[in-house]
Amino acid sequence: MAQPDGSGSCAVRTLFQALGDCTYALDREFRFLAYDEAAATYFGRPAEAVLGRTIWETFPKTSIGRLEPVLRQVMEERRPLRAEMAGAVRPDRWIEYTIYPTPEGIGIAFSDRTEARRAAEALQANEERLRDLLATLDLGTSMARDLDGIIRFWSEGCGRLYGWAAAEALGQSAHRLLQTQFPVPPSAIEAMLEATGEWTGDLRQVARDGRALIVEARKVLRRDATGRPVAVLEALSDVTAQRAAEAALAESEARLALATAAAEIGIWDWTFASDRLVCSTHVTHICGLDPAQPMTPAAARRVVDRADLTRVLAALRRARDPKSRQRIALECCIRRPDGELRHVALQAEPVFAGAKATRIVGTLRDVTERWQMQEERFASAARLRLAVEAGRMAVWDVDMVEDRLTGSPELPRLLGFSATEVPDLAKARTRFAPGERERLGSLIAAALARGEHFVETEFRYLWPDGSARWLMLRTELSLGASGRPVRATGVLLDITERRRMEEALRESEARLRLAVAAAGLTSWEVDPLQRVARRSDPLHPASATLSDFSLEAYLASIHPEDRGRVRGRLDALSTGSIEDYAIEYRVQVPERDGWCWIESHGTIAERDTQTGLPSRLAGVARDITERKQAEERQSLLAREVDHRAKNALAVVQAALRLTPKEDPVAYVQAVEGRVAALARAQTLLARGRWTGAELRALLEDELAPFLVDGAQAPRVRLEGPPVLLWPAATQALSMAVHELATNAVKHGALSQPGGLVTVRWRVEIMGSLHLRLDWTERGGPPVAGSPGRRGFGSRVLEATVRAQLGGQVRQNWAAEGVQVQIDIPLLGGGIAPVPPDVAATLQ
Repeated sequence: MAQPDGSGSCAVRTLFQALGDCTYALDREFRFLAYDEAAATYFGRPAEAVLGRTIWETFPKTSIGRLEPVLRQVMEERRPLRAEMAGAVRPDRWIEYTIYPTPEGIGIAFSDRTEARRAAEALQANEERLRDLLATLDLGTSMARDLDGIIRFWSEGCGRLYGWAAAEALGQSAHRLLQTQFPVPPSAIEAMLEATGEWTGDLRQVARDGRALIVEARKVLRRDATGRPVAVLEALSDVTAQRAAEAALAESEARLALATAAAEIGIWDWTFASDRLVCSTHVTHICGLDPAQPMTPAAARRVVDRADLTRVLAALRRARDPKSRQRIALECCIRRPDGELRHVALQAEPVFAGAKATRIVGTLRDVTERWQMQEERFASAARLRLAVEAGRMAVWDVDMVEDRLTGSPELPRLLGFSATEVPDLAKARTRFAPGERERLGSLIAAALARGEHFVETEFRYLWPDGSARWLMLRTELSLGASGRPVRATGVLLDITERRRMEEALRESEARLRLAVAAAGLTSWEVDPLQRVARRSDPLHPASATLSDFSLEAYLASIHPEDRGRVRGRLDALSTGSIEDYAIEYRVQVPERDGWCWIESHGTIAERDTQTGLPSRLAGVARDITERKQAEERQSLLAREVDHRAKNALAVVQAALRLTPKEDPVAYVQAVEGRVAALARAQTLLARGRWTGAELRALLEDELAPFLVDGAQAPRVRLEGPPVLLWPAATQALSMAVHELATNAVKHGALSQPGGLVTVRWRVEIMGSLHLRLDWTERGGPPVAGSPGRRGFGSRVLEATVRAQLGGQVRQNWAAEGVQVQIDIPLLGGGIAPVPPDVAATLQ
């Protein structure tokens, strides 16, 4: 900063501490003491032109504006002051002044805030326009929020909708206040507003009184003069009732669609003014027309069969006639474009606007199958009449007006009357089994409602002696002028024996299914000519249904090694070369992994009456996988026992061979101890099913007498993590530990009171997992040093650890006691040698 001499250094330091882009300093006479480059640039005057001169003579305009009294106030009161005002030198700019008293006078720091002020004024003007706009919407439901979601405007309509007054809502988060649930993530809505300026959608919100609302919101993003987003205006509409109505309508339409689809009913709508016919796809399907082509009244007339066209057109005219307004309900025939004749039921209702028909809405249903069934029933009835004439059933007739029953001579016997007695209708009605008369009445009423006059059913009837008889009823109803039945004519057949046989057959089949299910069997049948097979569900063997499947596909699922044998047996059975067979084979079952063993028994169930060849094969099959697996495990166990026995005998043989024989008693004791060690190892392996043995258990078995604490007794201490030994290592290490223990009892730490043997082990990674076991003796007789020759114990250690297990043995004959270190690999058995947590720690 330029200054005339060093006297202004304090002022300069003060000015640098002030806030501002430009700074200068004045003495008590308002002469310039300092003047930085930024001020020189702003005022357009270099420092040498102003220093030493008063501000009033340098910039005369400062003496006539608002700046002069402010400067004099600070000079007089000696207190800092900050002010904003129009520039004294450049009135078109808006300046922020920070004025501090200094020892020499005052320091002034100022910044040009013109652009910020203009932006603030623009924002204020924008907000005023927004308030004007919102004021016009105040009676509607609208609000405005800033970009942080804080409510800045709340219309009276919002107050009425949500229940909060403007004073309560302003300043709160709109989303939290209204518990808004968005149809999409809020970030997606904000992105849409930023990209397009608006977003419309439904929001789920909660009013003050707890009412759940669905509000249609139209959000508009407001920007200031610079294009910066400043607020979001929301126009809101309560559509809760509308959405509920729409949902109910959609549900109703869905139910209607399901009902019409289930009933196979087509819906059509003919508008007369435009002569436009709208049909559902089921109508075009019934008529055999292309659903992609528009349906017209002319096309509809063309599909009506010529024999029925006049009748259909007459019904349509009566429906459109304002005097009759007759509802249409008729059946007719239509002929599809491919020539096929179909029977349809047509129902329709006219719609009038005043006295003028505007449209007809109706349904179309294909009743061809029902008509064919009726025709078949009529034909059956004709055949039945012929049978009646042959004396196998009774014909009857009921006059419903006179309430009188008449019939053929066989009728009294069927109804339990004497041969000479005339059947009485009132008495016959009392003999229906409980509930049967009501059920028969419901069937007749339902048939009449469908426009059918023929009824066929079976019912139970009680004879005077109390025995129940099953009767089959076939009747045709005649209607009177009122549309109500006035006569019923039909036949009655005693089917008691047939029903008893059917019931006995069902019971027999049920018992068979239960027996098959109890035995875990699956029944099957094969058609040898069609090469089609059927079987019961293996998951539900008691089910009465059999599912079809391809015989070749099933044969393809059989194991290649067994497929030829199974195919040969089936072919032999199919040609009659054998009468039955039993076979075991493997098959791939989708529900399981791997192969399943099946035991199947088959025989010839039926033969062709003309050729004598088998026409149906039948049999049962069961899953014997578990039995096969058990047999395999038993065989494997036998082989394993044989292998272990040979190993044990080999170890015993080696023990006998290596044990010194000079002293018979010592020889017997040594052999017995080593065989006992081997037996203990075998026992540990048997407990683990020959998968291995735990190291600590092996050591505890060998050293059990020395694991109990005593005052002066020799003892053993075991320290190490859980380790699982593979079988070979179990036997070998058991022999090695036995030799070490025997040596310690005879010559080492276990030979005198106070002696201590410490066995420590750990698992290490040396390329692979290894077990390191340290045997340390203390408190025994002094050790004179390494023996001059190798004893039997040393040879056993070498033979078991190094030769058999591929490990290492290191012996140290220290004076204070023997030390032995054994290293063996742990992966020889192919099983996890250590618990998972220990292995994970090592890794």
